[in-house]
Amino acid sequence: MKQKRSKITMMGRLRVTLRLRYAIPIFSVVAILISFLYFNAGTPKTAKADTEVISSNSFIINMGVTPQTYNNGLRPYGMIYDLMINYQVPVKWIIEPSKTKDGTDFTYAGTAYKGGTFIIPAEYINGTVTGRITYWVSQGVVGVYTTSAINVPVYATLIKYPSIIIDDVSGKDAIITNYFNNALIPSTAYTIGTPSILTNCHDLWINPHGDPNWTTHSYLYNLVTVSKSFIWMQCHAVSVTEGVANPSSPFQKLNFLSTNSLKCYSGGKCGSATETHAGNSTAPFTHLYPTDPVMQFMGTMNGACDGGSEKWYQPMSTGAWRSTTKRLVTTATGASPNEGVLMAYGPAYGDTTNGYVMYEGGHDISGNGTIAEQVAAQRAFFNFTLLAGYKKLLTVDNVITPATAYPGEEKEVSISLKGGAEPYTYQWSSNFGATFIQSSKSSTKIKFSPSASNLSGIITCSVTDNCAQQKSISRPVTLMNTLPIKLKSFSCKHVKNDVELNWVTASETNNEYFSLERSVDGINFTVIGKVQGSKNSTIDISYSFTDDNPEDDINYYRLKQTDFDGKFTYSDIKSVRIKKNITEGAGLKLESVYPSVFSDNFKINFSLTKSAPVLFVLINSSGQIIVKENIQANDGINTYDFYNNYDLKDGVYFVALFYNDEKVIQKLIKN
Repeated sequence: MKQKRSKITMMGRLRVTLRLRYAIPIFSVVAILISFLYFNAGTPKTAKADTEVISSNSFIINMGVTPQTYNNGLRPYGMIYDLMINYQVPVKWIIEPSKTKDGTDFTYAGTAYKGGTFIIPAEYINGTVTGRITYWVSQGVVGVYTTSAINVPVYATLIKYPSIIIDDVSGKDAIITNYFNNALIPSTAYTIGTPSILTNCHDLWINPHGDPNWTTHSYLYNLVTVSKSFIWMQCHAVSVTEGVANPSSPFQKLNFLSTNSLKCYSGGKCGSATETHAGNSTAPFTHLYPTDPVMQFMGTMNGACDGGSEKWYQPMSTGAWRSTTKRLVTTATGASPNEGVLMAYGPAYGDTTNGYVMYEGGHDISGNGTIAEQVAAQRAFFNFTLLAGYKKLLTVDNVITPATAYPGEEKEVSISLKGGAEPYTYQWSSNFGATFIQSSKSSTKIKFSPSASNLSGIITCSVTDNCAQQKSISRPVTLMNTLPIKLKSFSCKHVKNDVELNWVTASETNNEYFSLERSVDGINFTVIGKVQGSKNSTIDISYSFTDDNPEDDINYYRLKQTDFDGKFTYSDIKSVRIKKNITEGAGLKLESVYPSVFSDNFKINFSLTKSAPVLFVLINSSGQIIVKENIQANDGINTYDFYNNYDLKDGVYFVALFYNDEKVIQKLIKN
């Protein structure tokens, strides 16, 4: 039975249907294993800054002063540590996402600020903080107070300094502590010890030099894969570590950034690495990724790496850099993906859910090259430490609470988090005496008192991670008197680049219209469309509305119902995550896979019509996943080299490439 209904639309598309109360919905379920793997694999993300308004009387730390010295280039990191740790002051990290090397982040009062500027917001500057700013200026930090509000591209708000361990197995920990001394960061900022004391509460492990092996350094495997923590290494500890393997399970290796270890700094010193590389790197040196947070330093850093037993790094000829590894500063030796580097970093084992690992050439980057190059190299190091603290910060990913409720109702509440150290503990509470079914769970139900009505309250969830980081979030709720409609369901789902909203009413009384509202923070909502109600009804009525212009990232939706007398109520809030940068078509096309019958290695040529992350999966004939790796592909023809480091047995295999909804599959035979 169909009925025409008048409708008002502001944005999106509308569909309204009528069905009997007891009609059975029809669901179509398509379960494809490979598609499931793709959508749950995770892909490399390009960080982008959000423009923020910074209030007048904020303090800008000028990181682009030249020539760079320890005072104006390194001591700002000591200032940031001091303000964050001792005074709980957040620091804005400003990076213009489209700049070139040493380009301008923003301009204020005729000064071009460069090099990843830091800003202390005015809201956190009191008499005590002003005193600390004055102290740091006396130590050489260059900066200025603003006299007007400014718009700047904020990459991150820094509020956490990482928990750091400096490795002392080699006895070279003084090299690293000297970097901290140069920045005037106190010894309380780190611990000196062995990898055996690592826990998931440690955010960053640093190895200045040495000869790791599985017995002493196997803890690093869980550090990046389980604890999701960061690692920084320099000198020949890098090639030695990349060659370390578990004697009992050789597939467990510490080749964090390469597919098959790095060439060794010296013959026979790096386990499975059978090749060596020359002692000196070759010019010219190319500084890439100018908008990456690690690369926020002025000028070049290559001269600071020109000393010690290992000054640069290169993959074995039977391997390559992982596609997710950013080769930040390259040498003239080799070509991608096997080029030589002075500095590189990326997610361990190519998995973007793991902790990140960074390599920097040279024995002591504060003791080689010119002062400016030493400052640049150490700034890259400190930028990585800031990144470790930022990435391990406990943050709320999504929270759902009801906007309105009625006496005696039960409503679902939930919260999800990221960062920090699991397990998390939860505590739900309210200021109006509601009952939570399981107040210590991430997802539960809240029961409103049958006598509660006509008041507003607050629902709060406080979360603590395993390392005592805390996060608390509160949301308002309004308790209503009567129920103008009986809402059976309200849902939203991601359909290509759109979001489809569906709801069903079991009854309606004086219902004039519905307003569809969207929010990016779950608090501030905007109307995106209106749908005419059915006035009065006692049968099930289904409604649908399509939001064809959702925001990139999490979108929150709620349904506002308005009576003819102007009274209104809200539904529960629903959410859906949109990734436009992934779902917009990239024109994935498989050009060739050869040889189709391989013994050890094969090549894949594929093309895209834009730069985008692509997932590579190798599956055996039983449907088991053998390899899963992200490839950061470029616009045009791309080549991916597969090296058999997995002891593949002879037989049939399937190669698959995925870019969101697009996928290509090719059969291969190993013989």
